Amino acid sequence: MFPVTFLEKNHGQLGVPGTSREAFIGLGVNPPLFVNKDHPNASDTGNGQTPDRPFETIQEAIDQAVDYQTIWVDGETPYTETLALVYGTHASHIKIIGARGNGHITRGMGAEVQLQAPAGAPLLSSQVPVSFGNFDLLLAADPDGILIELDDVLDGGIPIFKPGSADGSQIFGCKISQYATGYESPGALFLLVGGANKNYNDLVFSNLCYWAGDLGGPGGDVLTQSAGRTTAMLMTGCDFNAYNDGVNLANANQCQIRDCMFGNALNNLYNIRFAAGELNIVTKNTLCGVYSIAGGYVSSGFDNWNGNFASVGVTAATPA
Repeated sequence: MFPVTFLEKNHGQLGVPGTSREAFIGLGVNPPLFVNKDHPNASDTGNGQTPDRPFETIQEAIDQAVDYQTIWVDGETPYTETLALVYGTHASHIKIIGARGNGHITRGMGAEVQLQAPAGAPLLSSQVPVSFGNFDLLLAADPDGILIELDDVLDGGIPIFKPGSADGSQIFGCKISQYATGYESPGALFLLVGGANKNYNDLVFSNLCYWAGDLGGPGGDVLTQSAGRTTAMLMTGCDFNAYNDGVNLANANQCQIRDCMFGNALNNLYNIRFAAGELNIVTKNTLCGVYSIAGGYVSSGFDNWNGNFASVGVTAATPA
């Protein structure tokens, strides 16, 4: 069974609740769920199926959602929840999207719907495929902090979209900044839980903006996986600044990093590193810091690193 999404126009806005209809062949129609903690009628005891009677918490909407359902999140007060999607408990392929003012999506990065990462726990952890985006994400002062954690909980091998993993997840359209200094290594913005048999397929990271330097604290790592395999990942249109390490994958295969900016790495051990794997493409990026075979950009071999733009004083030789 495949999801079929029908989108109607509303003054140039796409994905506006009330004008978008999601139909699933063989599954019927699942209306979206709404969350707005500032609404006077907000309650976690209702069904959250209308904007005027929304859920009060995002987690309650996650708990009530069914496969392929969309959750629209509104409100001016920052959400301070720890969000979890657990294999065997929560629905798969749900969308959690920030949308201010009757569901209108603000164009550009971030929707002014703020989610505040708690100290000591990921803001979002998922063991199932999830789409998550259009938020302003605020980082805590937490030296062990993880912003978003994806987990192949069943250690299920190579097949795409296997049960018990975050395969196919998409993180998009978020502006990420600190509300307190001290977010640093070994923290990470995006953690793929490592393990010898943990394998991730078809992940997408797009249109993300991370800027920590304005608050004076060191940034965390961008994306890391200590062990396992990452296949067919796409990272595009992202702007990362003031971090410790950048993208550090133990085994990358057929992954693409394109049209991104990596700048002002504070630790500069690795800006982009594929420790093993092959057939990756790194292109049309602006690369700052050390860019050389022995420096901050490390290829696994049999990769294509052509067409990048290097800052002044940065060696632009293709890693090998």
